[in-house]
Parts: sequence; structure tokens; C-alpha cells
Amino acid sequence: MIKKVTATKAKNNFGSIADGVYARGERVLVEKNKKPYVMIVPVLDLEINPKKPSFLTKKELENVKRGMTEFKKDFNFSKI
Repeated sequence: MIKKVTATKAKNNFGSIADGVYARGERVLVEKNKKPYVMIVPVLDLEINPKKPSFLTKKELENVKRGMTEFKKDFNFSKI
């Protein structure tokens, strides 16, 4: 299920929204003027698809995965 928030709520609560996206793999649809505006998704959803260009190179994606693994070791998930 996709969570929906207003652009104002996303702006005011971006840190906690981003934590939920990261920790629980949530997808958040940000609406502006009651219309879909942007989607916040986990970076690992952006895996390279050979049929679809990605803005991340394979090396960049590996660096992101490595950084996320390190972050998970240190992050206190009980706060969210």
C-alpha cells in the first residue's frame, strides 16, 4: 500500500518520512494541490533494469547498497 501525504506534511516531516521509507520499504506519494506530485521510494527500488535507463550506474548502486548496510548497523530503529 502506498502512503499519501501532502507536500506541506512531507516538507515538515521529511526526516521521519525518509526513515520509514528506508526502514520499512514504504513508498510515499506526495500530493500537491490534491494531485500526485512526487513519489519517495527506497533507493534499492531503483535497481538497474537493462531495458530501462537508470540515473545510477552499477558502481554507484553498489556504493549506495554498501552505505545502507553500514547505516543499518548504526541506526536506532526503535526511534521510528
